[in-house]
Amino acid sequence: MTRETEAYLRRGRINANLPAGDLNSLWEAAFVAWFRSRGAEDRLGYYDLDIELELRGLEPPIEVVRAELARAHAQLLVNTDDESPALNEQLLNFLRAANDTEPTP
Repeated sequence: MTRETEAYLRRGRINANLPAGDLNSLWEAAFVAWFRSRGAEDRLGYYDLDIELELRGLEPPIEVVRAELARAHAQLLVNTDDESPALNEQLLNFLRAANDTEPTP
């Protein structure tokens, strides 16, 4: 179990009573906010919703954020950060999987 999952469970699984449709809608908004800011304040809400989906055995609704992922993918290919190559590679792998395509340099 990941550290984030353990923390979510300790906080009382606060999203457990959300209907699946609401959970998906909240996940989409939280993902976009976190993905744009990459800030700690946005990360917790996104992680909690992502973990709740996982605990229910549901896939996150990646298809609804494909345009956001495509923009980020293109930006990351242009603006790679030499200080964090491992993070860049993780983001590229995530984007490749989510977009189901290979980037072109």
